[in-house]
Order: sequence, then structure tokens, then C-alpha cells
Amino acid sequence: LVSLALIGIVVAAAGPRWGFQWEEVHRRGVDVVVALDLSRSMLAEDAKPNRLTVAKREIRDLLDLLQGDRIALVAFAGTSFVQCPLTLDYGAFEVFLEPMDPNWVPVGGTDLAAAVRSSIDAFPKNERSGRAVLLITDGEDHSGELQDAAQEAREEGVHVFVVGIGEPGGAPVPDGRGGFVKENGRVVLTKLDEPALK
Repeated sequence: LVSLALIGIVVAAAGPRWGFQWEEVHRRGVDVVVALDLSRSMLAEDAKPNRLTVAKREIRDLLDLLQGDRIALVAFAGTSFVQCPLTLDYGAFEVFLEPMDPNWVPVGGTDLAAAVRSSIDAFPKNERSGRAVLLITDGEDHSGELQDAAQEAREEGVHVFVVGIGEPGGAPVPDGRGGFVKENGRVVLTKLDEPALK
């Protein structure tokens, strides 16, 4: 009986509990959607070694600064899609980011409006505070709807920040076969379109 009493005291001291308890957690971070341009022009070498590699490096630097902020990744060229939904797992985000190149997007070109709209759709509909889109591109928009998309972002309370990659003077676009993209026999130059991004 003494032994059973001692066991009972030890178990009681451990404080066993049954059932479950709901706990509401308040998150104070922001949600950031990175929209990365994967058009072939991002392989131009006016930024070393090329625009896309520099963009990925900047995104990794951003990850080092995040503390409790969720981040998502949107890939775009002539079309756009969410590659990584909002997450606090920065390691998983990097796994999605690392292999991305122009072959990931089936439609060529640069549709900045689609990128902004896909980024807006990546945010939860029931939360309207602390939402930002980081649009990383060389700025050559082929959609003609960028201003409309920017207005839609404003109406949704989403802040859009643009990072332009490249030089206004331009650079040839690699064709993936050791040469450069040509049009009517002339090498095509891709230029950072600062006015459109502003």
C-alpha cells in the first residue's frame, strides 16, 4: 500500500491531463510575395554573371532579414503561377527558388500584370494588413496592363515594390545554344525599362 501511495503521489505531481486546449496565436510579421521574372532576357549578362543569378542572390539576402514573416514565390514570364505558397519555412522556399530558370515557364515573354495579379491571389483573402509584393524584373512588359494591375493591388491594400535588374543600355539575350537571340538578322538587345517600373 505504501508503494502504491508513493506511485500515486509521483503521478499526481507530474500533472497528467486529458483532452485538448485551443490557443490563439497572434503573428506580428508581414506577408511578402516575391515575383521573379524568368523570361529569357533575365539571362542577359549586363549583371554578372547574369540578371537571374543576381536576382536569386538578392532574394537569399532578403531571407536572412526575415524574422517571423511569411514569404511566397511567384514565377512569371509570358504567364505566371505560384511556385511556393506563403510559408515560414525559409529552407523550403530556397529549395523552390534554386532550380528556377526560363525553362520553368512554358510561355515566353514578360507579363508583369499577370505577375502582380498572381501575387495578389497568393495572399489570404481574410487578411488585409502587412502585405507586400517584391517584383524582380528587367521591366520589359509585354502585357500593356501593368497600370491596371498596379491599381488592383492598391485597391487590395497590397504594396508593390519593384527591383529592376539590368542596365538601361541593354545587353544581348542568350539563345541557349551558345549564341544570341536575333530578329530579322539583328541581335536583340534587352534593356532595363526604368520608366515603366517607376
